[in-house]
Amino acid sequence: MQNKLLKWMIEGKAVEIIYESKQKQLTQRKIKILEIQESQVKAYCYFRDQIRTFQLDQILSAFPVYMERKYKHYSTGKKSKTS
Repeated sequence: MQNKLLKWMIEGKAVEIIYESKQKQLTQRKIKILEIQESQVKAYCYFRDQIRTFQLDQILSAFPVYMERKYKHYSTGKKSKTS
């Protein structure tokens, strides 16, 4: 995974990660990688709006973000029955 993270850092891509904290809590973060060390990733975290350090062995999944996701709620157009 470290090679992929390095590639995305060089390309300047934002990366979405699934991260397990020391307290065993899972979080999903969008980050911009600034530096990769032996066991750590220094990155700007969009969720916390600050630079954070993530342990490589606690990053469970990572993938580049190619575009912003926009969610819309669409109605089915069906009317509910009332009695």
